[in-house]
Amino acid sequence: MSVFITVEASRSEAVAISRESRQQEIEMTSSFHRAETMTEIVSLLDSNDSIEEIMAQTLSKLCSYLQISHAFTCRLHHGHLMDIVVQWALPEIGKLFPVPTDQETCWFLGNQKAVVISSDTQMNAGEREQLDDLGIKALVSMPIVINGMPRFYACFTENRNSKVWSIDDIKFINDAIRILQSIITKRLQKNSLASSFASLEAVLDNVGSSIYVRDITSGVLLFANRSFKRASPRSLRTISSRIFLKRIFRPGATAETTRFITENVKNGMTSTIQGSSG
Repeated sequence: MSVFITVEASRSEAVAISRESRQQEIEMTSSFHRAETMTEIVSLLDSNDSIEEIMAQTLSKLCSYLQISHAFTCRLHHGHLMDIVVQWALPEIGKLFPVPTDQETCWFLGNQKAVVISSDTQMNAGEREQLDDLGIKALVSMPIVINGMPRFYACFTENRNSKVWSIDDIKFINDAIRILQSIITKRLQKNSLASSFASLEAVLDNVGSSIYVRDITSGVLLFANRSFKRASPRSLRTISSRIFLKRIFRPGATAETTRFITENVKNGMTSTIQGSSG
């Protein structure tokens, strides 16, 4: 009898060890997949694609990792309407919003913080009805905050099976949304800077005075407005000549002088000086 009990105990212990080993293997595989997916999302920081394309790639990678059916980003307007910016859905399942503009805002959007709805979450009849109309069984909604304000919302839904979100799921989505926020902020700042330069150039081109800008160190002509170019072609040549002579007679610039003379003779001493950096 004692031998039988010992054998059964050993068998139970072996089964427990096997289950623990299998669970550890699953966790390691999941951790590797999570790290791989996050690396792919981080790499989008250097992408030159449009914001919409970057959103689409982010949603696709997240949905693939989370094994869920749908995701979308949207922009709210007029207090009660929303425009869908990007949608993602499994190929065999249709999109949530066939018409992407002027949809009634869903109740789970417009919050300053994340909204997490699992299949077992309690809610009122009106909220449940809207989810049923969209076929949503579980969802996570997060604001995409730009310059301190929610500019977009990202929503991830499971429409096929019941789902209970884990803490790791929510943290992973939150980390990915933070990266997306950084990408959008960086892109908007870049566009704003380019727009500011273009605006300044347009203003200077339309003032009544002739204006030019020259690098004090190198002497390179950086900018000449339209009025200066149109009214003073001789002035441009004079500026070029002065820079040319200043470079020639600068002490200790033999090699640089040779290169500078060669380039400017080739260019015929035109309005733009292609000299080396001083």
